[in-house]
Amino acid sequence: MSKLYINNPQLVSTSITLSSYIIDCFVGFNKLQYITFSQLQILKFPYEYPEDDVLIKLLENSGKNLKEFYINSSSNLILLTVAEFCPNLKSLYALFNYDKIETLKAILNNCQQLESIETRYYFSLLSERELLGTLAKYSPKDFYRLKLTNYSDSHLVPGDLEEFFTNWKNRVPQRPFSFINKGLFGLENREGNMRVIEKYKKLGIIKKFETILITLY
Repeated sequence: MSKLYINNPQLVSTSITLSSYIIDCFVGFNKLQYITFSQLQILKFPYEYPEDDVLIKLLENSGKNLKEFYINSSSNLILLTVAEFCPNLKSLYALFNYDKIETLKAILNNCQQLESIETRYYFSLLSERELLGTLAKYSPKDFYRLKLTNYSDSHLVPGDLEEFFTNWKNRVPQRPFSFINKGLFGLENREGNMRVIEKYKKLGIIKKFETILITLY
């Protein structure tokens, strides 16, 4: 079996071979701590997710080959477990608390195959500026993509973008960066931001810049 989309983990046996596991219901989450997915590569919890102790055990048992992990949580314990037990991770969707920048650093330092992060910014989460600064300094050599969702107006100013892309340009090896900004307002709303974006596009530092506008209605 290569892929399983399920809304009741109670139906899953204690040992199963599959590469993709997507769960959209909390029923039977406790059973997951007793299951080993020896070939698991994709694990997603789009909505509900297990208690920390259950998910930590699942990642300890099945995180070695994980390449994509999606969870709508900022749990420091879960993210530190990802850093420790998911060394081959390539894509991560998670939230980062404003006071847990060291957790993000741990993931970037330990998950050396990481290529992409998707996250959000709002009150109590890591600021856009700190996120970009940490990625520029600590992300592994193959990292190249950030998708950031913001439900308020972006606080990024031209100086923040200039600093980030200057640092990115000086990375060795240097891989062109993709920045997808999703939110109620685009980065274009702040004067000067797009001049910086266009500058680094022409220099080949930015591979892709995209704004996705969303509405709450």
